[in-house]
Amino acid sequence: MEKLLKRIVQSKQVFLLLGIFIIFVFLLSRTFMGFFIFSYRTGEIVFLISMPFVFLSIFFNPSNFIQTKIWSNQIRYALLLLVLHFLFSVTISNNSFTDLYVYRSSSYIWSIGFLYLSLIIFEKRKPTLKYVFALFALLLWIYVYNIYGISNQLQDFLLTISDKFEYHKGSDLLIMFVVSFFIANRIIINKRIAFEIFIIFSSLYLPILLFKSRSAFIAFLIFFILEIIQLKPSMRNNPKRNSILIIVSILILIQSIFTVTKSGYIQIEEISAKAEQIIDYRLTIDNEAEKSFLYIEDGRVYSIDGNLNWRLQIWQDVLFDLSNSNKLSIGYGFSSIIPAMEDPIRKGTDGTNENVHNFLVNILARGGLVGLLLYLSFFFFLLKEIIQTRNNYQIFNLVVPIIFTSLFDASMENAHFPILFYISLGLYIQNYSKN
Repeated sequence: MEKLLKRIVQSKQVFLLLGIFIIFVFLLSRTFMGFFIFSYRTGEIVFLISMPFVFLSIFFNPSNFIQTKIWSNQIRYALLLLVLHFLFSVTISNNSFTDLYVYRSSSYIWSIGFLYLSLIIFEKRKPTLKYVFALFALLLWIYVYNIYGISNQLQDFLLTISDKFEYHKGSDLLIMFVVSFFIANRIIINKRIAFEIFIIFSSLYLPILLFKSRSAFIAFLIFFILEIIQLKPSMRNNPKRNSILIIVSILILIQSIFTVTKSGYIQIEEISAKAEQIIDYRLTIDNEAEKSFLYIEDGRVYSIDGNLNWRLQIWQDVLFDLSNSNKLSIGYGFSSIIPAMEDPIRKGTDGTNENVHNFLVNILARGGLVGLLLYLSFFFFLLKEIIQTRNNYQIFNLVVPIIFTSLFDASMENAHFPILFYISLGLYIQNYSKN
């Protein structure tokens, strides 16, 4: 049975389906996750697919599915305790295990199954250069798509087959850029070429990431610096080529500023104004406030930055309410909306937002300190195993920027974001993590 399952998962057909799935995730992001298939959304179906692999990774001998030594007993036990904690929480809360909301609110557990699934898939198969160039083409598409948009008629059509139409958020652009180049920079043998493509695309994407989300922009800078450190040997001994690259990159960066602001082609006298427009777009600083950027008042932390302050108040409401209701250790559970998000003002323009815009605070709210520590333990043992067995720290180039942006946005709570993260993580472990 185990051999048959492994043969199916590692088949060419499954590899192709995974590729098609990733293409649609890149193309439509959250909109694709809302596509209805037999009255179920795509996001719900992929979690249904992922769940069995969580249990396989716990209860079956890992060597029966993957040859890598990366899936240690420590990882398995941490994941087992995380699942048992979920079962305990649902049971004591008298919730129904048939309620889809219970699994949606605990998606941070079930999405881990995609990591194990990808470890199986990529044990025998790995993307080639043609897949890398396909990712580059998709990055160009989503850049244009998010600037110029699509017609109202096409939006209306998508709403007939999906529960929501939404352009890519800053966190979506960030993870698509990061996973594309984290893999591409390791697949492309000629590191000089890899470095040049990376610089050019970074110049193109920097303005749109800053325009969309400051946290995604900072995460992008973290990734950029870490990858430059990795690729810097390819910069040596070619000053003329480096100079040309710098000039071309600056021109692309400036033109991207004008493109993102829909201002046509480069106008020298307008560069400063357009750059300020992008920088100030998401900035809601109260310049008249006679306070520091962060300040404490009546036992709470505030910020003069409106967007950050909105998040700070939600996070503190969660912490204070958990403490006051004696639920700090076990959390609210998984059956209903987190109380801090019941305020209509916090539910967004469409009234559907339930996310606290911080991945770790969300886990704390759902599973309490116990659930949070168990999840962090799983991740700690996983990273420890990767570093020890592969003898390098490149995994942080992928993990750090993605986790950083998840601390300021509702990203890991959606289906597509953690799936892309875990798939790329599994691919790296199986094929590109060895020195």
